Amino acid sequence: MYVEAESFLEEIGLELEVVKSLAEETTTKSFFLGPKNSQTGPALRGDTDIMEKHIKLLEGRPSQELYKLLSKRISEHMNPQ
Repeated sequence: MYVEAESFLEEIGLELEVVKSLAEETTTKSFFLGPKNSQTGPALRGDTDIMEKHIKLLEGRPSQELYKLLSKRISEHMNPQ
């Protein structure tokens, strides 16, 4: 995931360092609260408008399919039927 993030950030002229605080906070919360209790984001909320924007932003990148898969899995885990 970090390799994908670094590649994407380099394409837009940024370094991986810009997401360091977010990555550290996410990891800490996941171990403190547990992964399900610390999950946030558009897949959890079912915000398909934002997810579609993200998918378009990733167009042509292998990570687009990864984003779709992870979003689906988050939704399944958080909203089991």
